[in-house]
Parts: sequence; C-alpha cells; structure tokens
Amino acid sequence: MSYKKMLKKMRKYIQKEFDINYIDLKLDDKLINVAERIVIKSENCNLEEAYKKWILSPNLHLPGWISFYIADEFTNREKVNKEDTLKEIFDKMEK
Repeated sequence: MSYKKMLKKMRKYIQKEFDINYIDLKLDDKLINVAERIVIKSENCNLEEAYKKWILSPNLHLPGWISFYIADEFTNREKVNKEDTLKEIFDKMEK
C-alpha cells in the first residue's frame, strides 16, 4: 500500500474515532505530535491543557494515550515509539 493511501486510511480512522473532520497529516509528523493535534482539536484546548488531561493517572496523559491507541490500530505497538514518524510507523506495518 502506498504512503498516500496509508495517510488517507489514518485520516479516516482519526475522523471515525475522534470525530475530527480533517487533520493535516504528513509522513514526517511524529506520532505524539499527531496525537497532540487530535487532543487540541477534539477537546478544544491548547497544548498545555492537553497534557493536563489524563486517564487513570497523571502519567497517562491524553496525547500519550491517543498515541498508544493509534499505534495499536496501525501496527504492533511494541515496535512503535511515540517519537516515530508516520512514515516509520507505516514502514513497520509492512514488515
């Protein structure tokens, strides 16, 4: 599958899961940055506020949780680091 198709698939996934109409994605975007943008858009907050939102404990902030969630959907999350770019994630999908 081409990178263009994979980006389109990820956009559709984000739209479905997080109810965001459109999010600009590029292959060199880091997973954590994509997750931050999702939180900012979906929660209508700024970056600082996004990291103050957490699930179960303050160590599980919402951007990190969303990174984990996306990684789990697109590849084996054990192979993914939140600092990986989308291109790196897509490359891991094919292996």
